Amino acid sequence: WSDWLLRMQRLERDWFVPLLAALKEGRLGQLTLMLSNRDAYAEFGSSKNAQRKFWRAPTLNKLST
Repeated sequence: WSDWLLRMQRLERDWFVPLLAALKEGRLGQLTLMLSNRDAYAEFGSSKNAQRKFWRAPTLNKLST
C-alpha cells in the first residue's frame, strides 16, 4: 500500500500539479486525461474556464425564479 501511495504522490507532484498550473495560467488551452485498464477506459477533460466553474460555490438561487 505504501508503495502505491508514494507513486500516486509522485504523479501528483511531477505531472498533475504542473499540468493544472499550466491550464490555469493559459499555457494549455485544454487538458484531456485518458485512464485505462484491461477492460475499459475513461476520459476526463478540462479547460481554464471549466476550472472556474468547478470551484464556483453551489447555490439554489436559480430555483427561486
